[in-house]
Amino acid sequence: MTDSHHAAWPWWAAGTALAMAIVVVGMVAVVRGDDMRSAVDAAFEAVRDGDRSKVGTLAAYGPAAIDDLARYAQDPDPRVRLESVTLLAEIGGSRTAGVLVGTLGDPSADIRDIAARAVLTDVMRSGKDDIRDLRTPLLEGIERGKPGAAAILLLGYVSDHDEIFLTLRNDQRLVKLHPWSKVVPVAVPATIAASRRGDAVARVALGTLIDSSDLPMRELMIDAIGTIDATELLVALANVALLDDRPTSSALPAGTESPRRVKDRAVNAFVGQLKLEPGFELSEIRRYSEPEIARVRSLILGTLPQ
Repeated sequence: MTDSHHAAWPWWAAGTALAMAIVVVGMVAVVRGDDMRSAVDAAFEAVRDGDRSKVGTLAAYGPAAIDDLARYAQDPDPRVRLESVTLLAEIGGSRTAGVLVGTLGDPSADIRDIAARAVLTDVMRSGKDDIRDLRTPLLEGIERGKPGAAAILLLGYVSDHDEIFLTLRNDQRLVKLHPWSKVVPVAVPATIAASRRGDAVARVALGTLIDSSDLPMRELMIDAIGTIDATELLVALANVALLDDRPTSSALPAGTESPRRVKDRAVNAFVGQLKLEPGFELSEIRRYSEPEIARVRSLILGTLPQ
């Protein structure tokens, strides 16, 4: 055999080996997919029998499990739907939000609330203005009663429902955005949503709410910052929130040495939403220094048109 034949052999062998490796990897992926689907099915069958011990392990599959979990989001058993929606919300992201939009009209208020928070989080993160298939399930869920703050805020992304705003903007029932949040009247998230829709009266009313020193209202606006689209309102919120020394009511992560302040929470919200580069690392634990907060305020004013 000539040297040229010897030289050609590695190319042929390498190509065959690569092809075989791809096939093997594909087969392994299929097997793992089948194993995952079996695990998901077994976990939810256990839920039907009142055993939740297996379902808690499914989160480890992460985004790979979205399609299998989605099969149970419309299950007749509310216990199964609750576990499915909870896991999908925990995974997060646009794919899960697309699934969870369909559960915003669920008969269970708990399921609707979990789904709405996850969809709202994705909407604010992505900056979407048009959410596919949102209108029908969202309005259905709100008509069922007991809408949470997240569902009301999502109304800012749906058109042609002025009659709902007329009711909600005078509604003094109490709602919260997160399980750990303090309660606010329904009228507060309804005003934010109506402002986003371009309602001039709501915009003026929201400006008044921003100027208020009410702590739960201010914290809601910080957490829902992505739903406030008027730059003058964002500037007004920055001007008060970045000076607010009061302890925040948000859940404290492990390792927090002292309660974080409203202005620390506002730094994270503004930097994240406006994609600012403050020159220091964000933290869920520490308090920011006054120069760091001043730097963020300067960036906000430089980013938003005055």
